[in-house]
Amino acid sequence: MNSQIRVALTGAHGTGKTHIVSRLKSWLQSEGYSVATVESPTRYVKSLGYQNNETTGWETQLFSAIFRVERQKIAQGALDRFPQSAPEVVLADRCLNDELAYNSVSIRRLLADPRYVIGSEKRLVEADDITAELWMKDVGAYWDVVCYKPRHPFYPPEDDGDRSASLKFQKDVDYAMKYRLDQYSVPHQTLHPDRNLAFRQMKSLVQDLLRSKVGAVTKVA
Repeated sequence: MNSQIRVALTGAHGTGKTHIVSRLKSWLQSEGYSVATVESPTRYVKSLGYQNNETTGWETQLFSAIFRVERQKIAQGALDRFPQSAPEVVLADRCLNDELAYNSVSIRRLLADPRYVIGSEKRLVEADDITAELWMKDVGAYWDVVCYKPRHPFYPPEDDGDRSASLKFQKDVDYAMKYRLDQYSVPHQTLHPDRNLAFRQMKSLVQDLLRSKVGAVTKVA
């Protein structure tokens, strides 16, 4: 098996993460690298009939976490099955930190609901604990680096066709993303709010990882 580097991108919806990962993949492939991307499973979970928007049930949280880990293993396995002479790269548009952040927002909103019933958050908290355990394993054994893409303070959220385009919802999720990274002391790189500048940051970061881990030298245009 060739050396792999694995890079995860986390951040609120509508902040340009998919755009950044797509550009990174195109650049890496043009440089001769084998690339596998880990797509977010939230749309698939939504297609199964589970809510994944401003209110998220424990089933959405748990299924999304499990399917995300599965997709990470599939991406890694795809590269392992077809080894190339060039180094291999796994890129993730979102990671388990995202599930934790959205769940934080759901729990806070549930507790603030005037119709709240004591104990109704129990399953969400249990799903959160399971996801956190999986995330800690990911941080320690799977990802080489985690990048946090903050929301842009001057631009409204882009409609990604999956989550609500509500600015308040995006702000709440963005806060939760950073809070969760800090809560579990996850080493991470904070990117620029502008998606084009963030892309250049990640491009440089990936180049440095390739140089240090597999001795590859690429040119940053």
